[in-house]
Amino acid sequence: MSTGDASRSENHKRLFWQRVTFGDGCWEHRGSLGSHGYPQATGGPRGMSYPAHRVYWLLFVGEVPAGMFVCHRCNNRKCVRPDHLYVGTHKQNMDDMARAGHPRRALTEDQVRRIRSTAEPSKVLAAEMGVAACTITNVRKGAVYRHVT
Repeated sequence: MSTGDASRSENHKRLFWQRVTFGDGCWEHRGSLGSHGYPQATGGPRGMSYPAHRVYWLLFVGEVPAGMFVCHRCNNRKCVRPDHLYVGTHKQNMDDMARAGHPRRALTEDQVRRIRSTAEPSKVLAAEMGVAACTITNVRKGAVYRHVT
């Protein structure tokens, strides 16, 4: 790591903590919300923005193993408190969400057809259907619900 890389990393760490509200429970990052509803922070590879909890992990812990996720024990998307985060599989993350009363939201086939047939903004449809805007985008791209015609 060059001196420039080290100072950039220290700067990212300092800026990261400036956007955190500390409390007795969760420590919430105040970055702008991305399409998945997670606050965004800068500090990931190539200086790009990523979900704040993942940037925390990259800056202060290290790389996230391929195919793994940085998950929240507290199920609070804004939380970056170290003892509330862990690296786990997608299944572990979904199981945690279900235990916390946040089951995965599946779209009906009629909803999928409506998404594909309208030019209504993704954010509007997402709010109406209780899913993230990226889910609407993925339906429109054909990345999910391919079986629905």
